[in-house]
Amino acid sequence: MYDEIADLLSEIAAGEDTYLEFKEARFHGNQVRFASEEGRAAATIAEVFVSMANTEGGVVLFGVNKERAVIGVDAGNQDVLEQFVVNCAVNNCVPEIDPRLDWVMLPDEGGVQRLCLKVDIPKARFYVHQTTDGRFVKRVGSHRHPIPAEQLGRMLTLRRLLIPFEERPAFSARLDDFDTGRFDAYYRERFGRPLAESGLALERLLSNLKLAIDVDGEWRLTNLGVLLFTDQPTRFLAGAFVDLAVYDHAVADGNTADSRKITGTLPDQIDRTLTY
Repeated sequence: MYDEIADLLSEIAAGEDTYLEFKEARFHGNQVRFASEEGRAAATIAEVFVSMANTEGGVVLFGVNKERAVIGVDAGNQDVLEQFVVNCAVNNCVPEIDPRLDWVMLPDEGGVQRLCLKVDIPKARFYVHQTTDGRFVKRVGSHRHPIPAEQLGRMLTLRRLLIPFEERPAFSARLDDFDTGRFDAYYRERFGRPLAESGLALERLLSNLKLAIDVDGEWRLTNLGVLLFTDQPTRFLAGAFVDLAVYDHAVADGNTADSRKITGTLPDQIDRTLTY
């Protein structure tokens, strides 16, 4: 969105709206703060990301203040701000959001080019996002508002029924994370021939088997692809493991005789659990 500088400058001049929000970033060492805004920075940005994803998507522009003036970001703080933005999207949004980050040069009032960070937030297609403290919010003009219960119910129903859980994309899991050796063994067992003889590009084959999905021109593994064909599914799905607890008495209290966490692919977890 607003990929042309001229379009972006025009939108800045028009001010914040449903699709655009400005943030003047301030730095205290490795800590990011925002001018004229109270509260925790990470929680604030996560709420902005969630509200845009739950509405129509949008752009958060770091380096522009609420008065529409281009302030910029010091080049020495680029890595700090990038890491902060990614951490907010991954660790403060549920499920995580996959933003696109672009550094752009914009002129200030005196015509001096300033470095700004443009963060594109995609519209959610498969989920209704929430913040880590459980708030579902949407964008109304330039403001963030809680999603009313009746509307939230409709959104959850529509998006969850449109595509089953196993077919939804795991946004941080790319084709590079897919274990082709494991998949080749599976393919031989299921179809009786090597993967090389499938006659299809890997992306198309994985798509046909519901193991990958094209999300706006970029391939992502589905939750099923993650569970079956990545070495550590917990990298992409936080709860993808088996927790075992063994008691030597009748009451399941905190005193266990043994306990362990079993990770790995789903077939490996099943085998190791049954073996145990």
